[in-house]
Amino acid sequence: MARKNDDSGHIYVCEKGIQVPGVTTIVSILNKPELVGWANNLGFRGIRVYTFLDERAAIGTDFHKMVEDYMTGKEVGGEHYTEAIQMFSRFRIWARCHHYKVFQSEISLVGKEFGGTIDAIGEVDGTFSVVDYKTSKKVYDDQFIQLAGYALLLQELLPETYEKLQAFGIVTMRRELAHKFISKKELEKRFVPVFEAALKLYQSYYEIANNTYL
Repeated sequence: MARKNDDSGHIYVCEKGIQVPGVTTIVSILNKPELVGWANNLGFRGIRVYTFLDERAAIGTDFHKMVEDYMTGKEVGGEHYTEAIQMFSRFRIWARCHHYKVFQSEISLVGKEFGGTIDAIGEVDGTFSVVDYKTSKKVYDDQFIQLAGYALLLQELLPETYEKLQAFGIVTMRRELAHKFISKKELEKRFVPVFEAALKLYQSYYEIANNTYL
Protein backbone atom coordinates (compact mmCIF):
# COMPACT_ATOMS: atom_id res chain seq x y z
CA MET A 1 0.00 0.00 0.00
CA ALA A 2 1.37 3.43 -0.88
CA ARG A 3 1.70 5.76 2.08
CA LYS A 4 1.73 9.51 2.39
CA ASN A 5 4.44 11.27 4.36
CA ASP A 6 3.41 12.68 7.69
CA ASP A 7 2.12 16.26 7.46
CA SER A 8 4.86 17.40 9.82
CA GLY A 9 7.52 16.36 7.29
CA HIS A 10 8.57 13.19 9.11
CA ILE A 11 8.92 9.93 7.22
CA TYR A 12 8.25 6.74 9.18
CA VAL A 13 9.52 3.30 8.14
CA CYS A 14 8.53 0.22 10.15
CA GLU A 15 10.68 -2.82 10.96
CA LYS A 16 9.67 -4.49 7.69
CA GLY A 17 11.12 -1.56 5.74
CA ILE A 18 7.69 -0.31 4.70
CA GLN A 19 6.84 3.38 4.91
CA VAL A 20 3.85 3.90 7.19
CA PRO A 21 1.71 7.00 7.77
CA GLY A 22 2.20 9.42 10.63
CA VAL A 23 -0.36 10.15 13.30
CA THR A 24 -1.16 13.62 11.92
CA THR A 25 -1.71 12.21 8.43
CA ILE A 26 -4.14 9.63 9.78
CA VAL A 27 -6.07 12.23 11.78
CA SER A 28 -6.24 14.53 8.75
CA ILE A 29 -8.57 12.09 7.00
CA LEU A 30 -11.35 13.01 9.44
CA ASN A 31 -13.83 15.54 8.12
CA LYS A 32 -13.72 18.91 9.89
CA PRO A 33 -16.57 21.06 8.51
CA GLU A 34 -15.42 24.17 10.39
CA LEU A 35 -12.30 24.28 8.21
CA VAL A 36 -14.42 25.01 5.13
CA GLY A 37 -15.63 28.28 6.63
CA TRP A 38 -12.11 29.12 7.78
CA ALA A 39 -10.68 28.56 4.29
CA ASN A 40 -13.55 30.57 2.78
CA ASN A 41 -12.75 33.47 5.07
CA LEU A 42 -9.12 33.43 3.98
CA GLY A 43 -10.24 33.54 0.34
CA PHE A 44 -12.41 36.59 0.95
CA ARG A 45 -9.36 38.30 2.46
CA GLY A 46 -7.27 37.45 -0.62
CA ILE A 47 -5.07 34.96 1.22
CA ARG A 48 -4.18 31.65 -0.42
CA VAL A 49 -4.85 28.75 1.94
CA TYR A 50 -1.67 26.81 1.18
CA THR A 51 0.50 29.93 1.38
CA PHE A 52 -1.01 30.65 4.79
CA LEU A 53 -0.52 27.04 5.95
CA ASP A 54 3.11 27.01 4.82
CA GLU A 55 3.78 30.19 6.79
CA ARG A 56 2.04 28.81 9.89
CA ALA A 57 4.04 25.59 9.57
CA ALA A 58 7.32 27.53 9.38
CA ILE A 59 6.41 29.57 12.47
CA GLY A 60 5.37 26.40 14.27
CA THR A 61 8.62 24.64 13.43
CA ASP A 62 10.59 27.66 14.63
CA PHE A 63 8.63 27.79 17.89
CA HIS A 64 9.08 24.05 18.50
CA LYS A 65 12.84 24.32 17.96
CA MET A 66 13.13 27.23 20.41
CA VAL A 67 11.17 25.30 23.04
CA GLU A 68 13.22 22.13 22.52
CA ASP A 69 16.51 24.04 22.86
CA TYR A 70 15.29 25.90 25.93
CA MET A 71 14.03 22.77 27.72
CA THR A 72 17.20 20.80 26.97
CA GLY A 73 19.50 23.57 28.19
CA LYS A 74 20.76 24.70 24.80
CA GLU A 75 21.23 28.33 23.82
CA VAL A 76 18.22 29.78 22.01
CA GLY A 77 19.99 31.98 19.49
CA GLY A 78 19.82 33.02 15.86
CA GLU A 79 17.04 34.69 13.91
CA HIS A 80 13.43 33.74 14.49
CA TYR A 81 9.95 34.68 13.33
CA THR A 82 8.51 37.50 15.43
CA GLU A 83 5.39 35.49 16.23
CA ALA A 84 7.49 32.47 17.23
CA ILE A 85 9.45 34.68 19.64
CA GLN A 86 6.22 35.99 21.16
CA MET A 87 4.89 32.45 21.64
CA PHE A 88 8.19 31.34 23.12
CA SER A 89 8.08 34.18 25.65
CA ARG A 90 4.61 33.07 26.73
CA PHE A 91 5.81 29.46 26.89
CA ARG A 92 8.61 30.32 29.32
CA ILE A 93 6.08 31.98 31.62
CA TRP A 94 3.84 28.91 31.41
CA ALA A 95 6.76 26.53 32.08
CA ARG A 96 7.77 28.45 35.22
CA CYS A 97 4.20 28.75 36.52
CA HIS A 98 3.54 25.02 36.15
CA HIS A 99 6.96 23.73 37.28
CA TYR A 100 7.42 22.08 33.90
CA LYS A 101 10.25 19.54 33.65
CA VAL A 102 11.03 17.72 30.41
CA PHE A 103 12.43 14.20 30.59
CA GLN A 104 12.31 13.42 26.85
CA SER A 105 11.63 15.61 23.81
CA GLU A 106 11.01 15.00 20.10
CA ILE A 107 10.37 11.29 20.66
CA SER A 108 10.03 9.61 17.26
CA LEU A 109 8.23 6.25 17.38
CA VAL A 110 7.36 3.83 14.59
CA GLY A 111 4.96 0.98 15.24
CA LYS A 112 3.66 -1.80 13.02
CA GLU A 113 1.00 0.37 11.34
CA PHE A 114 1.96 4.01 11.87
CA GLY A 115 4.47 6.40 13.40
CA GLY A 116 4.53 9.68 15.24
CA THR A 117 6.74 12.21 16.98
CA ILE A 118 5.80 13.26 20.50
CA ASP A 119 6.82 16.80 21.46
CA ALA A 120 7.68 15.96 25.05
CA ILE A 121 7.19 13.73 28.06
CA GLY A 122 7.67 15.36 31.43
CA GLU A 123 6.12 16.67 34.62
CA VAL A 124 3.53 19.45 34.72
CA ASP A 125 2.65 20.49 38.28
CA GLY A 126 4.10 17.16 39.41
CA THR A 127 1.97 15.09 37.01
CA PHE A 128 3.79 12.74 34.61
CA SER A 129 2.41 13.76 31.21
CA VAL A 130 2.68 13.73 27.44
CA VAL A 131 2.81 17.36 26.29
CA ASP A 132 2.00 18.55 22.76
CA TYR A 133 2.78 22.12 21.68
CA LYS A 134 0.32 23.81 19.32
CA THR A 135 0.25 27.15 17.52
CA SER A 136 -3.55 27.29 17.26
CA LYS A 137 -5.51 30.19 18.77
CA LYS A 138 -6.87 27.93 21.49
CA VAL A 139 -7.03 24.29 22.53
CA TYR A 140 -9.62 22.20 20.66
CA ASP A 141 -10.91 18.86 21.94
CA ASP A 142 -10.34 17.13 18.60
CA GLN A 143 -6.60 17.79 18.98
CA PHE A 144 -6.61 15.01 21.57
CA ILE A 145 -7.28 12.48 18.79
CA GLN A 146 -3.65 13.03 17.75
CA LEU A 147 -2.51 12.38 21.31
CA ALA A 148 -4.54 9.16 21.28
CA GLY A 149 -2.34 7.98 18.42
CA TYR A 150 0.73 8.74 20.51
CA ALA A 151 -0.79 6.80 23.40
CA LEU A 152 -1.16 3.71 21.20
CA LEU A 153 2.45 4.01 20.03
CA LEU A 154 3.66 4.28 23.62
CA GLN A 155 1.58 1.25 24.60
CA GLU A 156 3.14 -0.75 21.76
CA LEU A 157 6.74 0.40 21.99
CA LEU A 158 7.33 1.85 25.47
CA PRO A 159 4.82 0.06 27.71
CA GLU A 160 6.70 0.82 30.94
CA THR A 161 6.63 4.55 30.18
CA TYR A 162 2.97 4.38 29.21
CA GLU A 163 2.09 2.62 32.45
CA LYS A 164 3.56 5.50 34.46
CA LEU A 165 1.84 8.25 32.48
CA GLN A 166 -0.96 10.07 34.25
CA ALA A 167 -2.11 12.72 31.79
CA PHE A 168 -2.01 13.99 28.20
CA GLY A 169 -2.06 17.69 27.46
CA ILE A 170 -1.94 20.41 24.85
CA VAL A 171 -0.28 23.78 25.31
CA THR A 172 -0.84 26.67 22.91
CA MET A 173 0.77 30.11 23.08
CA ARG A 174 -0.35 31.83 19.91
CA ARG A 175 -2.32 34.72 21.42
CA GLU A 176 -2.43 33.96 25.12
CA LEU A 177 -1.42 31.27 27.56
CA ALA A 178 -3.75 28.30 27.18
CA HIS A 179 -3.50 24.63 28.04
CA LYS A 180 -5.70 21.63 28.69
CA PHE A 181 -4.73 18.31 30.25
CA ILE A 182 -6.90 15.22 30.57
CA SER A 183 -6.31 11.97 32.41
CA LYS A 184 -4.97 8.90 30.65
CA LYS A 185 -8.25 7.15 31.47
CA GLU A 186 -10.29 9.87 29.75
CA LEU A 187 -8.03 9.78 26.68
CA GLU A 188 -8.43 6.01 26.42
CA LYS A 189 -12.20 6.23 26.77
CA ARG A 190 -13.02 9.24 24.55
CA PHE A 191 -10.27 9.62 21.98
CA VAL A 192 -8.45 6.32 21.41
CA PRO A 193 -11.54 4.70 19.78
CA VAL A 194 -11.82 7.69 17.42
CA PHE A 195 -8.17 7.40 16.39
CA GLU A 196 -8.51 3.65 15.84
CA ALA A 197 -11.53 4.29 13.60
CA ALA A 198 -9.58 6.96 11.68
CA LEU A 199 -6.72 4.49 11.17
CA LYS A 200 -9.07 1.90 9.69
CA LEU A 201 -10.65 4.54 7.46
CA TYR A 202 -7.23 5.72 6.29
CA GLN A 203 -6.09 2.18 5.47
CA SER A 204 -9.33 1.32 3.65
CA TYR A 205 -9.34 4.55 1.66
CA TYR A 206 -5.77 4.22 0.40
CA GLU A 207 -6.23 0.58 -0.50
CA ILE A 208 -9.16 1.63 -2.70
CA ALA A 209 -7.20 4.58 -4.12
CA ASN A 210 -4.22 2.39 -5.01
CA ASN A 211 -6.38 -0.16 -6.77
CA THR A 212 -8.16 2.63 -8.66
CA TYR A 213 -4.98 4.22 -10.02
CA LEU A 214 -2.95 1.09 -10.78
